[in-house]
Amino acid sequence: MPGRGRHTFELDRLPLRDARGRPFGTLGCGRDLTDMLEAQAARAERDALQRALFAHNPLPVLIYDETSLRILDVNAAATRLYGWTRDEFLGLDLYGIRPVEEAERLRAYVSQPRPDHVACVQGWRHRRKDGTLLDVEITSTRVERDGRAVRIAIVRDVTEERRQQRALGDIERRYRDLVEAGLGMIWSHDLEGRLLMVNTAMAQALGHTAAELVGRNLVDFVPEQGRQAFYEYLMRIRNLRRDAGVVQVLARGGERRVWQYRNVYYADGDPQPYVLGSAQDITLRYHYELRLREQNQKDALTGAYNRRYLEHFAARATPGQRWGCIVVDLDHFKHYNDTYGHEKGDEILLGITRFLQQNSRAGDAVVRLGGDEFLILLPDASTAVVREVAGRLREGVARNEICVDFSMGWAVRQDDEPVEATIRRADQSLIQVRAATRGREARMPRH
Repeated sequence: MPGRGRHTFELDRLPLRDARGRPFGTLGCGRDLTDMLEAQAARAERDALQRALFAHNPLPVLIYDETSLRILDVNAAATRLYGWTRDEFLGLDLYGIRPVEEAERLRAYVSQPRPDHVACVQGWRHRRKDGTLLDVEITSTRVERDGRAVRIAIVRDVTEERRQQRALGDIERRYRDLVEAGLGMIWSHDLEGRLLMVNTAMAQALGHTAAELVGRNLVDFVPEQGRQAFYEYLMRIRNLRRDAGVVQVLARGGERRVWQYRNVYYADGDPQPYVLGSAQDITLRYHYELRLREQNQKDALTGAYNRRYLEHFAARATPGQRWGCIVVDLDHFKHYNDTYGHEKGDEILLGITRFLQQNSRAGDAVVRLGGDEFLILLPDASTAVVREVAGRLREGVARNEICVDFSMGWAVRQDDEPVEATIRRADQSLIQVRAATRGREARMPRH
């Protein structure tokens, strides 16, 4: 059949004979099996991919019978999180991995009709083999398997996240109690920022007496980098009459505190116009939120930053800002992982992360892009700086500081391109290097 390539046929032949039984020909018929065989091959490839995604998913995955709730299969991540072996899991149902007090709730939940796909169900608790409890979020999908309905459930352990949220909620409640008890900071100032009145709480917060503070300008208690914003605040409060936000202040001894303030301007104040301000100290909450945000931007295995960090960096990018990118890709990592196991593979990933951090600048960010691909993001870096850091990596390899082969490519921001464009150019540079040679030593493209 012209234009369709090679075909596979199933043939059947029947000899033809005359009245005397002598053969005079053959009757043949055939069936084109090409489409069927291609479909079977595609199905086998798809099944193999699904098995690989199941086995190597970093999140725990449970497959269970939708009717009996018996667990039919789990991946390695599930055995690590829960503590049961795969064989032990296969002797359990969904009730077996939940605390007893949630049995009735589970029974009511599964008795209700559910859509084929259920996204991010929150509020469940699971039980480990050792009896400890986990807060989890579950995403499940209904599929047919061997003629019966099963569900594939992906589990996300949110225990630490919930604990931190509860801790943050406790802190916020304590702060509200303090404000309601009259311990909030209250002050007034004129349109130049000069303090007219402060209460004891504010004076104590700044480490002074009220008498020492009256007459001084608030700008004296604002860090140098925040003073332009303070002058803009003075203009804003005069025009808009109200202002609220977060500000950093300097207490006695240079200690930095974070205040959340709400101020009102009284133009008809007696004897002069003034601004009445109130604030609460949110330093602890502020640092908790920073910590939560940082954890959200960190790779769980290596402690390197993840792509969320790049999104945050890109959102804050400004025209004219400089940066450089060094993309690092491990060579033959999949083969190493398959040969020596994922535990050894994880050690390699941890080692390369430490190596990149140790050989980059203090303000640079090591980012795990995924799998065995890493990135060093160098803020405010020229071509010479990026070349120097890349040279350190090459020298580190020469000194056997890292026992894994990798290739790398780098680029520096051009014009006002987004950070993703710089990364793509660095990646193209890496591809050129890898196409030219694959060796133990790190290679740098010529720019």
